[in-house]
Amino acid sequence: MMSSKLNKLFIGFVIASCCGFSACKKKMPGDVLSKGEMEDVLVDYHLARAMAENLPSEERYKQILYINAVYDKYGITEKDFNSSLEWYSRHTEDMVKIYEKVDKRLLAQKEKNKVLLASSGTEEQKQSATGDTVNIWNKQKYYKLTESSTSNKFYFSIYPDNNFKERDIFIWSIRCSFATAKKHPQDAVMAMVIKYDNDSVITQTRNIGNNGMYIIRIQNDSPSNIREIKGFVYYNHLGSYPQDALIVDKISLTRYHVKGAPAPVQTPATPPAQNTIIPDTARPATPTNQTVQPEVKPAGTDTIKKVPVNSAVPRRRTINKTNSGNQNNNQISPERSR
Repeated sequence: MMSSKLNKLFIGFVIASCCGFSACKKKMPGDVLSKGEMEDVLVDYHLARAMAENLPSEERYKQILYINAVYDKYGITEKDFNSSLEWYSRHTEDMVKIYEKVDKRLLAQKEKNKVLLASSGTEEQKQSATGDTVNIWNKQKYYKLTESSTSNKFYFSIYPDNNFKERDIFIWSIRCSFATAKKHPQDAVMAMVIKYDNDSVITQTRNIGNNGMYIIRIQNDSPSNIREIKGFVYYNHLGSYPQDALIVDKISLTRYHVKGAPAPVQTPATPPAQNTIIPDTARPATPTNQTVQPEVKPAGTDTIKKVPVNSAVPRRRTINKTNSGNQNNNQISPERSR
């Protein structure tokens, strides 16, 4: 009889102990996420980390924005996430079960991404087609940008190949459509950059404020080789409606070969100055408003002796020597008669 009572007491103690242990095991602080919530947060957390690690080096500072977007999605803070992660790390059995599900979901997402990348041509850049006019766009053909910091922009990078030539022209064309719940101002911007091996760049931007087609045109005019062609579209959400979005489609990036040698740069000749008189250095200039008169000599002037012909001064006479004997007595020279 006594042993029967002891057995019942022992069985009751074991049952009570198991129930108490089970209750203690399932009990968790109120600020710890449930297993289902923790699984969802971890999936998005690792996806955000992977996306942030693929950002260009000059944009790595945006990694924190991707993580904060996950916290905002589930309405938690970084402190809530860290405290939950710490609690589950002390309960390894629950942590292992959560991560088994997380790994399966991440693998499924990875396979899905491969299919999307393969269909859009972005998994591996292939050799661009030959020809004078070729669309070299190999990215997605459709983007939906929203107010979220993780989906309010998209970037692209295209690297040159052997089919890129000097003086090529690149035209990036997109169609933008604002999807709004109520009419209000919209704002977005698109930009394209050509980067060269010598680190020089050519950049063009264009503001987007209405629905329609938008184009950026850049011509390769650098002697250096092209290293990369990249660009982006950024949606600056101005309204207070979270359902607002910017749809970008009909995207193309066309490369045009320019034939022929570049035209030489011609320097325009400097026109002569108006009303400018160039003096003749060989002789003094003659005023244009004066007439040159020929030199007129005075009439009746003996140019040899400079003596007037009709002068009153008598000339010396020459006496004939043959008749000198008879005439000496009768004629007197004018000079002697004075």
